[in-house]
Amino acid sequence: MNKKIFVRNFPFASTKQDLEALFESSGKIIDIYIPFCKETGSNRGFAFIEFSTSEEMENALLMNGKNFNGRTIQVNIAKNNKTKKAPFSYK
Repeated sequence: MNKKIFVRNFPFASTKQDLEALFESSGKIIDIYIPFCKETGSNRGFAFIEFSTSEEMENALLMNGKNFNGRTIQVNIAKNNKTKKAPFSYK
């Protein structure tokens, strides 16, 4: 079962440590991935957080709609996108 959540709409100044502090009460965090903008160096306002069990992931879903540093975050189950499309090529 999926153990990852997708978190979005958090402040661009947020760090891994900020998200870890916010979600540590939900359970043991295995990994936090925050994509960064290549041009500005700031985060893109979303992250993927993996927990050790699906129960802990479900606890984290309860954070949906909560205020985090002045912004209402959205927390959803991360979609498992294993089917990648082949790149388009001109022949």
